[in-house]
Amino acid sequence: MKKVGILVNSIGYGGNERSAVNIATALKNFCDVFIIIQEDRGNHYRYEGKVINLNTPCADTLVGKAFNALRRIRQLKRVQKKYRFDTLFIILPISNPINYLKLKCKKIVSCRDCGDLIRNTNRYIKMTKNSDSIVCNSFYQAEYLSNSAPFLKNKVKVIYNILDIDKIQRLKEEPLEDSVKAFIQKRKFIVSSGRFADAKGLNNLLKSFSLLVKKDDNIRLVMIGDGELKEKITNLIHGLDLEEKVLLLGFQDNPFKFIAHSDAFVLPSFYEGFPNTLVEAMACGTPVISTDCLSGPAEILCGNADDRYQVTDYGILVSDFAQKESNWDPADIRPEHQDFAEAIETILFDHELAVNLSQNAIRRIDAFKADKIIADWLEQL
Repeated sequence: MKKVGILVNSIGYGGNERSAVNIATALKNFCDVFIIIQEDRGNHYRYEGKVINLNTPCADTLVGKAFNALRRIRQLKRVQKKYRFDTLFIILPISNPINYLKLKCKKIVSCRDCGDLIRNTNRYIKMTKNSDSIVCNSFYQAEYLSNSAPFLKNKVKVIYNILDIDKIQRLKEEPLEDSVKAFIQKRKFIVSSGRFADAKGLNNLLKSFSLLVKKDDNIRLVMIGDGELKEKITNLIHGLDLEEKVLLLGFQDNPFKFIAHSDAFVLPSFYEGFPNTLVEAMACGTPVISTDCLSGPAEILCGNADDRYQVTDYGILVSDFAQKESNWDPADIRPEHQDFAEAIETILFDHELAVNLSQNAIRRIDAFKADKIIADWLEQL
């Protein structure tokens, strides 16, 4: 049986961390799998398998970061010498020096964020040279990287993220808290879920939502997540006079129960890789609206937005937002905010369309189940 290590920063919060746990869980029946973490931030994704902690938490100063990088490399080499992995799959930020090492085993690196790929194309090319392959989680990213470095084309692979669809459909049945029930009682409401970061475009969602409630004061927005932009988001909610209409839930172990009870799920991102939350919402049977951003949503929903928005078989795609600093100015409302608001309104008030999208989405998610994707992973290992 092959011995596989999956290196990630932690198994706490975050998309990379969740992907590491899902991949490891799916591979456990075929390989001897270890998750290797750089620091312990808790086991929020409840991985039940083998975990090795390098015990090298992040440093704040430049000197500390340089010293920490050396410690992480030294610790990883010790772990590799002890366990003799056949393959190491690395899911780390592009800035981590481990991505560029030549290791004494098969080495697979990861490309999971299209914005990061476009900003740091040369770094991805450099780290791929010392790797056996690079796994992208969307075809757009793979094509972009192959076109940027044709000599690496044979190393570039596409494997969609593995999602535990059965778990999602089980957890979505859990009851809502009374406080949430009171907030949404007898009202239509939409949900977003994701890290409070620039790439997620939550400022534009709030502006579009402000246009919706001007037309119908009985609509509510529930935002699941946390992050470095929480203060700016809270200030924008205040600036748009939405305090009574937006509920910030923070990080949730089970976001699916909220999504399943909602009338629509919204993804306003500037960039994605493979947006897990979009497929998770579809698995909950919830109609979805997404920007046609780079990359992922169009591959999942099978379409491309026109000048405003397009209804596909599986959801609604809206032309993506321009990334501007003025997106944080509550007075800067543009036609693109109106377009996104109208797309949401279409799902909220067209019952037949919402039902069709929900039913089609349940069929679509079959392509993202572990048993459909695991063969691609085994071929790489």
